[in-house]
Amino acid sequence: MKRIFIPLMMLTILSLIVGADEVDTLHVVVDARVLVFDRTAASAELASWAEDNDGYFTWKSEESVRIRVPDEKIKPFRGFLENLSEIVLQYDQSTFDLRENLLRSRSALEAREEILAKNITYLSSSDVEGTLELEREIRRLMNEVDSYRGQLRRLEHDRRMAVIQVELSFQHQTIPDSRPSRFDWINGMDFYEFMNAYIMNNSGISFGSPPIPLPDGFAVVDKAPVYLAVSPEGVRLRVKKVKNYPEQTIDFWANTLSSDLSNRGYQEIETNAGSDWGDDKPFVSSLWAMPWGTEDYLYLTALRLNGKKIEILEMAGKAEYMMNYLGE
Repeated sequence: MKRIFIPLMMLTILSLIVGADEVDTLHVVVDARVLVFDRTAASAELASWAEDNDGYFTWKSEESVRIRVPDEKIKPFRGFLENLSEIVLQYDQSTFDLRENLLRSRSALEAREEILAKNITYLSSSDVEGTLELEREIRRLMNEVDSYRGQLRRLEHDRRMAVIQVELSFQHQTIPDSRPSRFDWINGMDFYEFMNAYIMNNSGISFGSPPIPLPDGFAVVDKAPVYLAVSPEGVRLRVKKVKNYPEQTIDFWANTLSSDLSNRGYQEIETNAGSDWGDDKPFVSSLWAMPWGTEDYLYLTALRLNGKKIEILEMAGKAEYMMNYLGE
């Protein structure tokens, strides 16, 4: 019986009981999604940041990184992430109170250790048959004690260490089908149609658009400087006019367009982006994140009123090139 009794006593003495007077029982979880142009380098920088801040990573790839750091490191992490990325597409922070789970696991552990201790005292007075039954019960209780001790270790770790999950691209996003808008011109606002349109021949069709100052490097396409231009990197810019019918304010049309694109699955990442085009009639604009093949794209939509017309500007291209032009 001694070979069982001694290790059991050691297990009881070494039980990890969480103190009843801990103050911080909160577990912090951060979910973020960012646009970066070098995902390999960004992944490595995130892992290095965690290690430099008393943490570690549990997963690292070109698509995502999962790190754990002390709770007090969450605040400086936001600034680090903004400096690391071109755009922070999403940053959600959640807090969970572990108090109930800690108390439940602690109570269950203490109860089983108490029963285990009583069973040990019965060993010396039991007959052979009773001893075998007690040994089976003791082994079962030992397994449960180990299980609850492990739960407490995990909860204690969660209490001290926050979890940060960072997605390094929005490539998983898809564009679902949606009901068409009752406004025809809004149905024509489509990133994929814009990028797939044959750029060198528009069959003489004119959008009747106003001339606007082109960003440096853009070239006029097909003798139509007022409606279609392209940059050396393939960024496209298009402007057209439609009737303001039914007559509404620019805010109404901007909100209607934004709602329609959002319902179609477009990811809006900034409003009023790149609205200064060098004249006295600024556009109300939005910037959208788009997946296309294996690349990250941005799509700018902008509106303004001019008399009885709505002037519509579209600009789209690979994210890294778009950021260069929008940053001017």
